[in-house]
Amino acid sequence: MLVGGPFAFEALGFHDKVLHKEALHTTSVPAVDHGFQSLGPLTSASCPWALAELAKEFEAMDMSEICKQSPVVFERMCQVCPLLDTDIVRCRPHAAKDAAVLKGALLRLLSETAVDYDQALSAIAWSLYDVTIKHLGDVGVAPAGFAQPLLFALLNEYLRRTAPLHLGPTERLQVLQEETHQAFGVQLQLNPGLEPLFLSFTMQWFLCLLTTAGQTSATQASLLWTQFWRHTSGDEGALDFLHITLMRALHRPIACDLSIWSTRTPSRQQWTIADVSVECNAEIAAYATYLECLKLAVRDEQSELLTDILQNR
Repeated sequence: MLVGGPFAFEALGFHDKVLHKEALHTTSVPAVDHGFQSLGPLTSASCPWALAELAKEFEAMDMSEICKQSPVVFERMCQVCPLLDTDIVRCRPHAAKDAAVLKGALLRLLSETAVDYDQALSAIAWSLYDVTIKHLGDVGVAPAGFAQPLLFALLNEYLRRTAPLHLGPTERLQVLQEETHQAFGVQLQLNPGLEPLFLSFTMQWFLCLLTTAGQTSATQASLLWTQFWRHTSGDEGALDFLHITLMRALHRPIACDLSIWSTRTPSRQQWTIADVSVECNAEIAAYATYLECLKLAVRDEQSELLTDILQNR
């Protein structure tokens, strides 16, 4: 499978700068050049020779030959292509040329791996595409010929680090249920009926946190991916990173109007998950509104919530 195979970063010599393995919950990260750090282990991608080798390896993957040799892969591609056409364009309906780059990278990725395709993967691809284009611009390299193989390599590394979330619905559900009970255990004790709501939110956080940047700017994307690569070099690193950022987010006050459910201080403007539990009598509508506000705050660059939870400020 490709995520551990010959196209991994190690084979191309991209670990010339090793990720710093630090405790996420105690480290305050200084300002960095996100245009380069956001590529994580792919630090040699600023070298024209390395980019050329990457492009050469990418072009050597003949999808038509792969499909001829494997009817299973051919069947998968037939199923995935219509979904990709819809999902990629839905994210950015007026970027046809960029969408073609994404589709080519994703099709090659899915032909070489056993991951299950879902909409989150397309959104992740857009976020990494922003990082890729920004990086190539920073190093003065035209994106034509290099953006697609670089995007492919980053997607492959993302899947390697988040394998439990992409290698089967059973494994994914088990992981997400465990994370839901860790993050929302107090609230579930108050009202077990809230589990579907919290499970849905946890799923969105673990599968879609990294797509947040795809809905904002390349700078936001670079900030997020810089921290993701920095803290996910271990086998369980990605799940740890997503768990810790979720816990931080739930305990950072955010602006939210829950006055119609508040039994103590209806005028309160800043809320954490604990505040909702204390003041809103475990009302499902109050929790749902709070979680929606939290998702909006993470996407909003002006709120600085994302920066705060990533850098533990």
